[in-house]
Amino acid sequence: MKSLSNFLRLSSMERGFFALALTSMAGIRIALVFWPFQKVVRATDTINLRWPRRGQTAPALPRAAKRIAQAARLCGNSSTCLSEAIAGRFLMARVGYPAELRIGVRKTEGKFEAHAWLECPGNITIGNPSPEGKQYSRMPSLGRFFA
Repeated sequence: MKSLSNFLRLSSMERGFFALALTSMAGIRIALVFWPFQKVVRATDTINLRWPRRGQTAPALPRAAKRIAQAARLCGNSSTCLSEAIAGRFLMARVGYPAELRIGVRKTEGKFEAHAWLECPGNITIGNPSPEGKQYSRMPSLGRFFA
C-alpha cells in the first residue's frame, strides 16, 4: 500500500514516464525471447525516429533512471540486465538524454558470462558494471552494431 501512495505522490509526468518504463521493459523482455538484441535495439531506435516524443517534459536524469530501475524491479525475475539496459537506452533517448549501452564479459572456470549496463555522459546510470563484486572486461562501444 505504501508503494501505491508513493506512486500517487509523483507528478503526472513521472507517473507517465514510469508507466512507459514498465511497458517498455516488459515489451523488450518479450522481444529478446524471439529476436537477437541488435534487432531489438534497432527496433527501439526506429520507434524513437518515427514517433518522436514532442512537447512533453521529462524527469531529470537521476529521477528518470530511478523510475526505470523501479519498473525493472516490478517486472521481477523476468527482467534481465540486458532488457533493463535496452529499455533504459530507449527511454533515455525518448526524453533527450544521450545513453550508451555497455556490455562487459568475463570467463571463469571455462564459463563465459556477460553483463549489460547503461551509461549517460560517462556516468553509470542504470545497472552496475561489477555486480556481486564480479569484474567484467568492458567491450568497445556497441554503436557500430546498431548503425
